[in-house]
Amino acid sequence: MSGHAAAKSLQRGELAGRTGCNIETVRYYEKIGLLPEPPRTSGGHRAYSSTHERRLRFVLRVGFESHAERANRRIMSVDAAA
Repeated sequence: MSGHAAAKSLQRGELAGRTGCNIETVRYYEKIGLLPEPPRTSGGHRAYSSTHERRLRFVLRVGFESHAERANRRIMSVDAAA
């Protein structure tokens, strides 16, 4: 028996649950490149690693605001001031 335990991979829902975000956030961050695309299992499921979890926790902690979100916030503040 080996002294190393195999690292358990996580599915998208598990990753989202462990980091406190939703599945759509994981999908979006992957789509825009903030989270690298994970390898897939033989069944085609995404297999996220602890590296993905650490990266996602970092992005969530520092906060990410897309250009569209920032533009919408500016428009809303201008409309509110008028």
